[in-house]
Amino acid sequence: MAKREVWDEMIETDEIMGKIEKDGAEYFSREKNTKIEVGIYLEQLMEERNVTRKALFRKLNLEESYGRKLLGGQRVPTRKILLQCAFILGLNLEETQRLLEIGQKPRLYPRIRYDAAIIHGIKKEMSLDEINAFLEEIGEDSIL
Repeated sequence: MAKREVWDEMIETDEIMGKIEKDGAEYFSREKNTKIEVGIYLEQLMEERNVTRKALFRKLNLEESYGRKLLGGQRVPTRKILLQCAFILGLNLEETQRLLEIGQKPRLYPRIRYDAAIIHGIKKEMSLDEINAFLEEIGEDSIL
């Protein structure tokens, strides 16, 4: 659940609405916005690994317009999409956990069988295809 903003001072509703009307989206972007942050983090990881948007979207099997919305913060990526990105980008466990945190999704927890299998795949540097085959082999849902 998103944390609600707490006003330090008493501001009238009309004043708040005036600020929102005047500043529009800029008003909200001044505040911490995790949807945008996850896109920024993903783009940073993509740049570090020389992965283009087009290549990522193709590997995720996403329409380019939907992928742009995910990276731009207009759509919230699911946990499975974030995990797919982790395997496509070859993230280590720490980077994957950080990606999930920024995306406001549950961290991988080794006491959960599915999560333990994902952690195993990350540690073994499996590809997306390899982790999905492994998950199928052990009777777990794929991350596709």
